[in-house]
Amino acid sequence: MVYQPVVLDLLQNLGILKQVEELAYLNRQGLYWRDIRGNELGHLPMPEGEHVLLLGQYRMATLLLNEIAKHTSVDVRFGMAFSGCEQSDDRKHVKVLAHDTTTDVDTIMTSNWVVGTDGANSNVRKSLCIPFEGFSFTDFTMVGADVYYDFAKEEYGTIMNFVVDPEDWAVVIYTGQQKDLKPVGEAPPLWRIAYVESTKLSSRPEDVLERARERCARYTKNKKRLEVARAEPYRLHQRCAAEAIKGRVLLAGDALHSNNPIGGLGLTTGICDAFAVGNALARVCTGQAHESLVAEAANDRRETWLNTTDKISQMNLQRLRSEEAEDVKERNEYFAGLRIDPELPKKIRTAIQGMAGRDFAIRDATRLSRL
Repeated sequence: MVYQPVVLDLLQNLGILKQVEELAYLNRQGLYWRDIRGNELGHLPMPEGEHVLLLGQYRMATLLLNEIAKHTSVDVRFGMAFSGCEQSDDRKHVKVLAHDTTTDVDTIMTSNWVVGTDGANSNVRKSLCIPFEGFSFTDFTMVGADVYYDFAKEEYGTIMNFVVDPEDWAVVIYTGQQKDLKPVGEAPPLWRIAYVESTKLSSRPEDVLERARERCARYTKNKKRLEVARAEPYRLHQRCAAEAIKGRVLLAGDALHSNNPIGGLGLTTGICDAFAVGNALARVCTGQAHESLVAEAANDRRETWLNTTDKISQMNLQRLRSEEAEDVKERNEYFAGLRIDPELPKKIRTAIQGMAGRDFAIRDATRLSRL
């Protein structure tokens, strides 16, 4: 639900920034780090005129689907499971076997290009025999809990918070919406709390939900038992596909790379993937660039994740939880720098901006009008 400012230019380029901003909550306060008692440890402010978008991913997807529906050249089909693919001998076409889960019928589709964006457990990636390199966190499970409670009013005064603690580290963020999507003031606000627990605990949904009610109370001053609407566990990964493209099949989003969610860097990077790869495909498919540009874009997105997103996301995570002497020293220096060095926030934002990589966009307005 977190979209870093690097996404704003991309949405503007697509002509949908205004629609997105009308739907989203615009966080102009920035990010706060706190201890388990709610005391402020550090603050990364937003520069004048910038903001972080807070918007549930499904709401963004609905907006995008409505935009796509305006284009008759696009056909969106739900319930089609990827079963496999094969590339022609001349490497110019790809056949995809898709299984319709509603009718139980197999369909073969032929395409010039296939983009696998089917998540960290990507069947497209597996069908290409591409390893998902890196590691997974095995000593804990993360739980994402949806909570109806006004943390900004009752607890923190801010809407984007990281809790620093060796055991109870967490993310406590306003989702930008109210219960049942009602207007502000007419229903309790919906917040997301993401925390970790032992992998040895029961994973039964009812047990996870019951523990969530107790756990989320820890982030309130009076240990209030909150209304928890949902709580689901998931594993965290820091992994990247060994290859971004094979022939005319390429990977993007979590199918290409997966990182921990601290800071919303995975979602932001995935949107940057879509923009870069989409631009490259548009240029190639309209005869404005050689097909090698698609591989160039796919490989650039892989390198950008390895060299930028992965490093920042791991630092974000360690800053919340690690008790290693070197990490504690880095954390204290980081928070001190935010208090006394006005240039540090600019350096941090520049680093995050690096997740955009190359955009592969068409610069010639005349060519763009013909797409």
